[in-house]
Amino acid sequence: MKREGWHFCAADLRLGWQDGRKIVVGETLTVEGSPRVCHHGLHALCVGNPLVDALEWAAGPIICRVLLGGKLDYDFDREKFCATERTVLQMLTLEQSIACLRGFLVRVIIANASPENRRRVRRLVKLWLSGEATLEEVQKLETCVGSRFWGACERAKQEDFSPKRLLLATWVSQGLSRTRLNRWFLAALHKAMKEARADAPAVPV
Repeated sequence: MKREGWHFCAADLRLGWQDGRKIVVGETLTVEGSPRVCHHGLHALCVGNPLVDALEWAAGPIICRVLLGGKLDYDFDREKFCATERTVLQMLTLEQSIACLRGFLVRVIIANASPENRRRVRRLVKLWLSGEATLEEVQKLETCVGSRFWGACERAKQEDFSPKRLLLATWVSQGLSRTRLNRWFLAALHKAMKEARADAPAVPV
């Protein structure tokens, strides 16, 4: 049995937990023994499950589309698989991954503003991302979306939009449903994957 899914890996493209093997598109990594989610095996969040949940377990910022094979184990509570085999079908570069994560955060920021302020927030966020926003403009953003949420956004930017910082920002966003957040994240990811295919074509399954 094989399962397609999503996986976040470290920026150095190497497995963690003192393994150190290089992650390469098209190559299959394997482990011995019986897989067990969160204990042993090569993990992924399966396609069809809420992708935004994967931010909590992300080992790093690089986003990959993967295929799990061999022996499989599934955790219904965490909605993720682990296996004895994992093949990367497509991988975004660090720059592409950060752009994807940044695009998702922008969507969340705009949604946190009231309808009458969203046009202004959209303009100010572009200036904030480029580093061109004045202190007064940043303060306007904070007023529009709320201090607690804006603080989480600032910390996410300071850490190059790390997945875990983005997740913390979604937790303090104003009443956005998990379903909506997942839809936006998937839209940003599919757009990034589509744009990247010319440089990193998907491996046939």
